[in-house]
Amino acid sequence: MPAPAGASALPASMANGTVRGATANTGQDTKDLMLLAVGTLVAGGGVFLLGSRLKRRRAGDDG
Repeated sequence: MPAPAGASALPASMANGTVRGATANTGQDTKDLMLLAVGTLVAGGGVFLLGSRLKRRRAGDDG
C-alpha cells in the first residue's frame, strides 16, 4: 500500500535519525571538510597574491 501524500517514505525510527550506526554531522567528517575548505581558501589566496605580484613585475619590465 503506498504512503499517503506528504508522508515520509522512511520508517519512523529512521526519519528522526535514531537508526543505529548513524553518525552526527559534528564528528570527524565535518572537521575534515572544514580543514579541506580552509586549505583550499588559503591555497587560492596564495596563488592570487603570487599572480598579482608577478603581473606587477612584468608590467614594470616593459619600459
